Amino acid sequence: MSPPFDSNDEIKQYPVAILEDRYGGVYSGGAWIALAGVTARSFRGLLDGAHGDDCTAAQFGSKIAQAPDIAVGKTPQEALKNLRAKLGSISSGGKP
Repeated sequence: MSPPFDSNDEIKQYPVAILEDRYGGVYSGGAWIALAGVTARSFRGLLDGAHGDDCTAAQFGSKIAQAPDIAVGKTPQEALKNLRAKLGSISSGGKP
């Protein structure tokens, strides 16, 4: 896997989507969710999961820790910071 950042510390997996969690982080663990490498399909999945009914949101939230391209935070900035850290960990051989 190539490093997710270039020499200017920018995420290579653009575009990145950051959206507010419908449930304020009850299921996801963060009020804001960041997703790298967004496609129409992945964004639809993010919306369906984060903004779905309670069962859907709970299932989505339970998968975030293992998802290599999704992170959460209390603010949009923190979600992006956490996404960068997660992607950086993966590129250096760590687990999400």
